[in-house]
Amino acid sequence: MAHDASPSWSGFNYQGKVALYYALRLINEKAADFDFTDYSLVLENTEDFEVRLKDTPISLHQVKAYQNSSFSSYSKALVGITLELYNEKSAQGYIHTWNPINPKENKTFTESIASDFSDIVNEYRNCQKKEGNTIIEQAASTKGSIKKLAAIIRLALPGTTEKNLVKLLESIGNITEDAVKRIQPYGYPDGKNCCDLDEINNKVKEELSLSFSNRGITNTPQQLKNAFHYLLGYTDKHIIERHKNTGGSPIPISFNEILSILSHDFEDVSSEYLAYEFKNQFLSKFDEFMTYPELYTEPELDNGAVCNLRSIYTLLSNLSAIDLWDYHRNFSPHEYIDTSNNLSIAFNTDLQGVFLVLIKIFNEIDYEKSKHDKTSKKITYSTTLKPTEHYLPTTIQSGFPASIIARKVINNPNMIEALFEISTLIYDGALITKLPSQLGNHTTAPDQVGADMRQRRESILENIRLIPIQMAKDELNAK
Repeated sequence: MAHDASPSWSGFNYQGKVALYYALRLINEKAADFDFTDYSLVLENTEDFEVRLKDTPISLHQVKAYQNSSFSSYSKALVGITLELYNEKSAQGYIHTWNPINPKENKTFTESIASDFSDIVNEYRNCQKKEGNTIIEQAASTKGSIKKLAAIIRLALPGTTEKNLVKLLESIGNITEDAVKRIQPYGYPDGKNCCDLDEINNKVKEELSLSFSNRGITNTPQQLKNAFHYLLGYTDKHIIERHKNTGGSPIPISFNEILSILSHDFEDVSSEYLAYEFKNQFLSKFDEFMTYPELYTEPELDNGAVCNLRSIYTLLSNLSAIDLWDYHRNFSPHEYIDTSNNLSIAFNTDLQGVFLVLIKIFNEIDYEKSKHDKTSKKITYSTTLKPTEHYLPTTIQSGFPASIIARKVINNPNMIEALFEISTLIYDGALITKLPSQLGNHTTAPDQVGADMRQRRESILENIRLIPIQMAKDELNAK
């Protein structure tokens, strides 16, 4: 997989929805009986997605969900897709964004991209001593650790010499090579060149509704809602399989497969549809969190730095919808969330704890301290010093008295599994060093629980403490 096709996205987040929207819009632009046999959608190949006709790309797409409009934020992605357009002479390129991209001062969008290529060439020419530090030198080399721009160029143009790179990049900078003219911000029917998270949900549903109407298919609100989540889930499954085999050939989704899905009867609600809806809402909280500059700042990752939040986001995005539901149960030891029979009331679950607490924990605490246990379906943070202590990130909000938290935890039938080997719960509240010490009789397990099991539950609770996010961060960094 090449440069900017990031494995951090799923069928449920912004990128997946944009890809689905674009495919549906292409379908709706044609007659209902149009033959789409030769059309396919390819996800995460050289770009975030592409549309192919007879296995030849006709459009390449970058999708960026960034907070700001500064051209520099999108520069690397635009360099990458421009080089891919150089390789694909008949393709059109688009960049889809949350916010409009502001060109550089006194430059058009095309001129802004071209100037980045000129800057790369000028850096090389102005370097008196060629010691392998310029972008062009690194791109032409076989060095392992190189600048991101150099890696983008190398992946698009493998084996190209410094001399030929200078010639090619200069032609793009001079706009004599037309690849730079074939990339533009994607324009939506409302006249905007951007589309935020809420808008893309509505736009996908609008295209779905139009597809149903064009084909005489039932178009009720329930049909539309279930079809929306089923298509997101279908795309998500495809992406998860793609991530399992990133080095292999991409597996296209034929447009005929999409059309076949549209003909289904989605009136009946199954647990599968509900799980898809849950995953969509859960991951949307991450996307929403990252739109607030006061909550999240996009880190500069050029020097090998890791974004804590996006790393966890990647991990959770690659879980199936049903598995993600189980992880959520473990993030919420204070909530009685059953597996199968409670999916039907999944949306009574308060996801504010996910937005206000859990995501904040993931953003603040070093991802390198995290441990992913696929068997227990749990993410924890661990100390490096022995004996190892395990910290569980939770959705527990501030404002709950310690007695209520303890009662909620001990009344949860899932508490033994959720709190196995856990000594500390990270939450959004003040330090509680030992729950039972403040609770007295409130720690008693439910009467229906057997004596042995009740003793085990109470023993677990006696060894649990709750600590605020900053304290957890400090302790994990110190240990």
